[in-house]
Amino acid sequence: MAERKPTPKDAPKKKGIIQEFVGFAATAIIIMIVLVVFVFPMFYGSSKERKLAAEELDAIGKALTEFRSENGKWPGTTNSTVSSTLSENPGKAKPWSSHERRDGQGRFLDPWNNPFQFFLSNDGFIVRSSGPDGKFSLGTVEQIDDDLYLIGQ
Repeated sequence: MAERKPTPKDAPKKKGIIQEFVGFAATAIIIMIVLVVFVFPMFYGSSKERKLAAEELDAIGKALTEFRSENGKWPGTTNSTVSSTLSENPGKAKPWSSHERRDGQGRFLDPWNNPFQFFLSNDGFIVRSSGPDGKFSLGTVEQIDDDLYLIGQ
């Protein structure tokens, strides 16, 4: 049996330069959409909220310090007890005690409507906001740490 010679129909079809460009452009557009929708807001889109959260953390720190200096103890151990104590007996911490963002349990909320986290000890305090993603960082490599902290004494 004789070998058959390849014909132009059998030759692999080459993509035209326009088709290659369209494929590249589509891929670039998809990457840009992913960046704009998911990545950039974590770093840039919430600068107003980050500034507000930093101001609120500072105000909470001042309120905690004022309360402890007036009463010789912290106003509580959890967000709920800190919130209710500062609201009921604010003393010099009155401006913070009127904080309007609270959840159904009365806890103070950050600008992303997530509860602040309080760690109070004899040595000082830490107040945390979970940031725009609403998750507290556990120090893992996989998670971007967008938490905001205030450490005081």
